Amino acid sequence: MTCYKYFADKWDIARTMLDTLVTCGMTAFEDMLRQDGPFAAKFGNMIMQTTAQIHSVGPALLDDMTREDSPLHEYYLEMQKKTRKLSVDFFMQAQRQGHIHRDVKMPVLLFMLDNLSDLVNHPDFVQIMPDIQDRASELATFLFYGFARKPQ
Repeated sequence: MTCYKYFADKWDIARTMLDTLVTCGMTAFEDMLRQDGPFAAKFGNMIMQTTAQIHSVGPALLDDMTREDSPLHEYYLEMQKKTRKLSVDFFMQAQRQGHIHRDVKMPVLLFMLDNLSDLVNHPDFVQIMPDIQDRASELATFLFYGFARKPQ
């Protein structure tokens, strides 16, 4: 009962959790960008942060965030927009510096980022990999490593 003194319903609790995760994630990402170090280290850190956030959310909330018929889906998409600029700037700088292959078109990369939630719940993908945390981690790894240049 005390919980509902502060939150309207379970979706309000979930939105508050998402706010906290996004705020902490953005702070960690900004801190990582300010540090000196090679792109590969920053990239690895980005993968670890993304994977850690996916696992901290848990399968039920992750499913609610990415499923189009969920009350959280639109809110999740709004949260993605908040983090997009940081990612775009990071990827564009990495491409200018030669860390991302020059033939990778940034609009395609951004399209893929914007549509990850559709992919994570695609029925064929669910059949291949039933656990939503595994699917989300696999997509993040594929996307991040799929366009990066091989280390020299």
